[in-house]
Amino acid sequence: DFTSIVSGGTYIRSLGRDIANELGTLGYLIGLERTASGPFKKEVAIPFSAFEIGGSNVLLHHLRPVDEILENLDAIIVRNDSIEKIKDGRVLLSDDFIGGLPLPGELEDVFKIVDDTGEFLSLGRSKGKLGGITPFKPWISD
Repeated sequence: DFTSIVSGGTYIRSLGRDIANELGTLGYLIGLERTASGPFKKEVAIPFSAFEIGGSNVLLHHLRPVDEILENLDAIIVRNDSIEKIKDGRVLLSDDFIGGLPLPGELEDVFKIVDDTGEFLSLGRSKGKLGGITPFKPWISD
């Protein structure tokens, strides 16, 4: 058995194959279990059997605030007069953010866009060297 902490997109089966190759043999996985993904841990997961007993009420009992779910993401603060751009799905530029945009590479690829009070508005994806932020999954009520 071994445990591996990896980033998204890692092919664990390929990792197993590569380890076997380095050892000069062949190998394959007989089991694979994800124990965490971002802030979500296996220990707090809802077992499927709970739904058989409690139905959809189980979901209501286990709902978590969006801030708690996204706590591992970096935040960037949008100017109030640019919030409409998020609603329209338009690309946000440096001038749309308080303090501008961080330098490329200072933020993860995906992060949370918040207003000046810290309220979550949307997820955002960096456009990399092209500059700008593409909002997605807006959480703004009209």
